[in-house]
Amino acid sequence: HVLSVLCLFIGLCLAGTYHAGVVEHIPIGGATPNDTILANTEQYLADAAYASSQGVDLLVYPEFGLGGNYTDRDSILPWCLEMPQPGAPIPPSDGILFPFSR
Repeated sequence: HVLSVLCLFIGLCLAGTYHAGVVEHIPIGGATPNDTILANTEQYLADAAYASSQGVDLLVYPEFGLGGNYTDRDSILPWCLEMPQPGAPIPPSDGILFPFSR
């Protein structure tokens, strides 16, 4: 995904001009972190479709747009995943955050 974004950006720069848009998005809260990310992702997709229909080539979203702005350890903890030590086997997802599907 990073490579495709980089290629898109380089392509826009080489084109000489592009139309950029900025989304002022207030995160939508959900009952769980997964619900919150899904709700905000759906809004992002709707915003992107509208911007594209208006001729926007590049769209910028806020830093905490998908999950919200969490300011302390207790509020961010539900979003965190424990990272295994290097070389340790990675356990399968418990379904709390991944996959992002209903």
